[in-house]
Order: sequence, then structure tokens, then C-alpha cells
Amino acid sequence: LLTTEEVRDLSRISDLMRLQTLALLLPERVGSLLSLNNLAKTLSVAHATVSTWLDAMEQVYLVFRVPPYSARLSRAVRKEKKLYFWDWGVIEEPGKRFENFIAVQLNRAVSAWTEWGKGAFSLFFLRTKEGKEVDFLVTRDGKPAMLVETKVSDASLDKNLLYFKDTLEVDLAFQVVLEGDYMRQAAPGVFVTDAARFMTLMV
Repeated sequence: LLTTEEVRDLSRISDLMRLQTLALLLPERVGSLLSLNNLAKTLSVAHATVSTWLDAMEQVYLVFRVPPYSARLSRAVRKEKKLYFWDWGVIEEPGKRFENFIAVQLNRAVSAWTEWGKGAFSLFFLRTKEGKEVDFLVTRDGKPAMLVETKVSDASLDKNLLYFKDTLEVDLAFQVVLEGDYMRQAAPGVFVTDAARFMTLMV
């Protein structure tokens, strides 16, 4: 419905069949760096065409993209974004679906906090060219404020949380686990918690 009616009405896109193919290709790319060049080759269209189609999908609230954070990180990924669906139910793989769910909650939260006058909040992810990565970074007034890493069941602390917390001097870091019922402090300012307890922080 979104690709055949809403996008058609809001844009001049006529190749709806390949647009639908793009929509089917995206769920497996959730949580990964999104290469528009690879998508363009797969669909046999221009890079600019894929970019236009993704913009249209964002306009109808099918997907949203999260940019990388590169300030104060000399070897950070700077160009490729990550893509998530507003409806995380389209994702089959549990780990990606959970990451997508947390992405939606954080995206909603930063918008609400900004609208409520608590500051200017933004959502990013962290990744270096050496492969160090944390799923999400929330900034407040341009400064790193909170790190969030998602796991399905592994409650052992991700070392990259500590690395980026120290490097960026972030006050709070959370490893959010889908399965379980607990919250524990793993290090100063670093918490491993279940999703339900983490969600109470979003209000």
C-alpha cells in the first residue's frame, strides 16, 4: 500500500515494481551499513534513483535512517548510514528485529525530548574502520550523552561500550538485552539491563 499508493501520490516515481523490490531487499540490511551503490547495482538503476526512492520511503514513514557519528573519532565511518523500519515486525531475524525496535524507541525519544525543551537531541551510531561498533549514540546539544548496545540474550558486557564511553567521555552506557529480567551495573556509568527496564528511561 505504501509503495503503490502513498509513494506514487507524493512523488513522480513511476517504476513501482523496482521500488517494491527495493523495499523487499531492505529488511535483511537492517542494522548494517547501507550501501546505495550495491543496491543500485542489484536493481540496475542509478545511485541517484535509489537515493530518491529511499527519500520517498522516509516521507511515507516506511523507513528512517541513522547517520554515523564521527566527531572526535579519527577513524570513524563517515558516509554510510543505517536503515530501520518504523514497523519492526517486518524483520524476521530476532537480533535485527530487536535492534530495530530499540532504534524506533530511541528515535521517538530524542524527538520528544527535543520538543519538550530538554535540549537538542540527535540519534547516531558508532563504527570505526577497524570494526569497533556500538549500535546507538544519543547526543544532547551536540555532545555525546548516552550509548546503547542491543543484545538478544548475551548479558556479558560488550567491550566496545567501554571503549567508546572512555573515548567520547560519555556519562551513561547501556547494554539492553531482550531475554532476561534484571539490571546490573557492570562498570561506573555502564549498565546491563532488560528491555522493559530500559524503556522506563524513554519517558
